[in-house]
Amino acid sequence: MPVPTTTRPRMSGTWKYPRPSSPPILAAFERWGADCASRLLGDYAAAIWDPAERRLVLLRDHGGCRTLYLHRTDRLVAFSTRLRALLTLPDIPRDLDDAALADHLILNLGEPMRTLYQAITRVPIAHVAVVSADGVRLSRHWHPPEPGSLSRSSDQSYEEEGRSILDQAVGDALRAQGPVTQLLTAGLDSAAMVESATRQLAPGRHLAMTRVPDGAIAEATVDRYHDEAPRIRLLARHLPTLDWHCVGGDDREQDDLDPLRGFLMGGKPSRAPQNIAWFFPIYRLMARHGSSVSLGGELGNTYFSDDGVAFLPSMLTSLRWGRLAREIGALSRVQGRSAWAVTRQEVMRPFEPMSWRLRRLRSAPEPWARHSAINPKFAAELRLGETLDISRYRMRVGGGHRSVTALRAWVWEDEAARDGLNVIRAITGIDHRLPLSDRRVVDFFGALPPDQFLRNGETRSIARRLLRGRLPAEIVESRARGVQNGDWFRIVTAHRPAMLADLERLRTKRLASRVVDLDRLRGLLDNWPRDVASAQSQRPQYLQMLTRGMEVARFLAWYEGGNS
Repeated sequence: MPVPTTTRPRMSGTWKYPRPSSPPILAAFERWGADCASRLLGDYAAAIWDPAERRLVLLRDHGGCRTLYLHRTDRLVAFSTRLRALLTLPDIPRDLDDAALADHLILNLGEPMRTLYQAITRVPIAHVAVVSADGVRLSRHWHPPEPGSLSRSSDQSYEEEGRSILDQAVGDALRAQGPVTQLLTAGLDSAAMVESATRQLAPGRHLAMTRVPDGAIAEATVDRYHDEAPRIRLLARHLPTLDWHCVGGDDREQDDLDPLRGFLMGGKPSRAPQNIAWFFPIYRLMARHGSSVSLGGELGNTYFSDDGVAFLPSMLTSLRWGRLAREIGALSRVQGRSAWAVTRQEVMRPFEPMSWRLRRLRSAPEPWARHSAINPKFAAELRLGETLDISRYRMRVGGGHRSVTALRAWVWEDEAARDGLNVIRAITGIDHRLPLSDRRVVDFFGALPPDQFLRNGETRSIARRLLRGRLPAEIVESRARGVQNGDWFRIVTAHRPAMLADLERLRTKRLASRVVDLDRLRGLLDNWPRDVASAQSQRPQYLQMLTRGMEVARFLAWYEGGNS
């Protein structure tokens, strides 16, 4: 099939992308009022004062890549894309929300409007908030597409339309002053973006960077590998205009783990401090190349490269048993698993009662116990076991979900991920763009029928079909996934003395002791894995529970000390 011609994005001009949002959004508001949000594309957070109606209209885009916080009382209305900015106002109380703290520690996607601060709420993703003397009225301006609601006459029609939409999203994301840097991985999402970008920018060069581990890493398995560089070298050889750089650690790695900068810029603890810090060497290299815009593939596997396996439970409940049996058999052959193993893991798992699953995992009765350092007394005080929505939280313990729509919403509405992007933007000045979360991409790929994602045992079918013949088969046909932060154990081990020293100080802090199980963190630090192999089997406890628990405890100590 010939490569479709695509208009190259304009790379010059006096406006730096994202172009100033106020004039076009204001023009749209003057024409359509608050309903204008349903007609807007791109990443935005906007505030418009309507003097005729004496109301403030706050708008947040469909993907939530720009956060928007709000404080409202009878005396004061304040809003900002930065949580920390509101915290500088003396009239806004800084009392913490215990339930939000618990959600953060156990990785629960709780109330979308809730923040760590009782007096500050959040405009939810894809919502308009109208603030007036009568209060705050919320309305949703965009809904995720219904799977299977789009129908075309042939695979070729799906592929041609999908490729055109992908090119539009990537092309728009490339508009910038100076080079745009792709954060390149060996996955299908990243590969699809880099293929489109290099084609649109040719004969110009496209800057790309890959974070690679230093030192010992865990051995690769059938479905996981921890160093993406070998595969990306194949990709770079295939794309001669790709200006690709491998980026390892540097002498500022331990400084990147200092949480104070994040607290000062973000006003809250990070959910994944080690993962965020791992990319700072790339941001420093970007600055040396004069690049302040990056492209990432986050959220791509929610819609664009959905593996399709999550459709299997709905085939069972909708009585499409013939199709279900064929896909189970095909997955069994392709993946080398027994048909029973596929059925148990992919079809029956979402229906398994949580108590059964926890018993099978030999876990404590609390579903968060394997990955969270929340203080059991604090959890009991909040009656967390009774109030937690287990139907949603089962995703955190690998329980699966029987509804693709609910699963996609669970991933899409993760505000903590957006908060992380916001803090990185504040610290580095880098505008991180996500072409695969572009509304056009989501509206198209999210509406495709299940067989475009899973067919005859081939997962991520349409994404693979779009790339076949354009990129190396080692990338396109791979069933294994790259794991970032491959040298996490080396970095965390180097940070261990600082954590041990901090832990003794944190024991004297009232809030940290009340909220975080410091004894459990001390147990992890005392019983340190002897090597990478033994650490890898305990990755959730050391990379997630330990680093997140220390981050929250340090934040609470900082908060208790006056936020300075």
